[in-house]
Amino acid sequence: MLVVIGEAIAQEATPPSSSRPSRAFVFTSDQGQAAARDSLRRKIELYSRAISGLRDSLSLDELDIQLSEEQRARLRESIEDFTTVVEGIGQELGEMELEISNNRISFLDPTGEGIVIDVPENLDEQISQGFQILQEVILQDMPDDTRQEVRRSWNWGVPAERESSPERQIVRGNVVKIHEGAQITAGQDVRGNVVVVLGDAQISGRVDGKVIVLLGNLVIDETAEITDDVVTVGGFISQDPGAQISDVTVVDPLPGLMDGDLGWLITGGPWGLLSALGELLLILMLSLMTMALTPRANLERVQETLNTRAGASFLVGAVGSLVLTLLGAILIGILVVAVIGIPVALLVLVAMLLMGVLSISLVAVVLGRRVCQLVSGSCGNDWLLLVVGVLLLDSVSLLGHMAGLFPGFESGAQGLIIIGAGLKLVAFLCGLGGWLLGRFGYAR
Repeated sequence: MLVVIGEAIAQEATPPSSSRPSRAFVFTSDQGQAAARDSLRRKIELYSRAISGLRDSLSLDELDIQLSEEQRARLRESIEDFTTVVEGIGQELGEMELEISNNRISFLDPTGEGIVIDVPENLDEQISQGFQILQEVILQDMPDDTRQEVRRSWNWGVPAERESSPERQIVRGNVVKIHEGAQITAGQDVRGNVVVVLGDAQISGRVDGKVIVLLGNLVIDETAEITDDVVTVGGFISQDPGAQISDVTVVDPLPGLMDGDLGWLITGGPWGLLSALGELLLILMLSLMTMALTPRANLERVQETLNTRAGASFLVGAVGSLVLTLLGAILIGILVVAVIGIPVALLVLVAMLLMGVLSISLVAVVLGRRVCQLVSGSCGNDWLLLVVGVLLLDSVSLLGHMAGLFPGFESGAQGLIIIGAGLKLVAFLCGLGGWLLGRFGYAR
């Protein structure tokens, strides 16, 4: 009951003012407090007179309720009890003191009992700070995608559609090309390394990794962005000044070999003839070296396999060359991705080259022995047979290059050169298959 009375007192005690900005209760003197109490007591007296009037009306039956005498007596007693309570409350309020001072509102009776409300000094600042903290917490918990920038634009004509930026094609993982080129366009974003073996590469987009080209050329356009190292081995690099790249490493053991047009290798002419003679001497030297390093028992076993199972040797060599090339390319790619493994990758290439030379040497020895048997019926040592066989295998290409020296024979020279290259390819496959059968699949 005291709380309700306190609220009523606060509302009634508000000084009348037409320009008060908020519901604040300010009392500056004892006269104001006394005036508030007197006003509340007058209000209670009005309620008492209204109840007395209701009781008199009930006695005179002005309301025409048509109650019995017993009901009238009971209702009259209730009204008298209510009047007694209201008068008692008015008397108690007259004895209570209302005081507002030092950020405290008190409404106490003479015994010191009543209501006391403490108001903090910086209540408005605390409320403002609380709202600010609540706002920060809400913004921190909101997802990032809800914080969108609102752009406003005005167009006096037909509303133009907003141009959307082109989406990049994201390639996740490494890009590895063997015996073919690779092109990373401006709209591509490779999240890995780009490795090209025996092919050319052109980078116009973004590569989040290394770019490594082995035995090929590399072109880096203006729009290219490469975050890691750029390595080329056995080829040239063309870089636009506007490209964004990291460190560049170029390893070119034969400078200028991959730069120009290599068509002269198959069209004859002086340079083609010189290259053919150099190739012949290189094959002879490597053949003699590999024959000297290979145990004689292994050579005899492989030569016997070639004499008795030439067709099977060719088929096994064709399949084996594909498998070995694939495995070698994978191994080279793995070594090249780790830049420190590039020297080992070069050794793998040298080993594959020596394997090819050994295969041709084995076939050259068998071919030289058969020619010697046809010509003289007897053959000398294997070294002479090797030289004769290599000359026979390379003779067709040499004739083609020499024919290219004469005007009008370019087409015929090119055909002879291609046929000679085909003969050496067949010799390589037969020699590789004979070596595989002689080592792993031969049985007497």
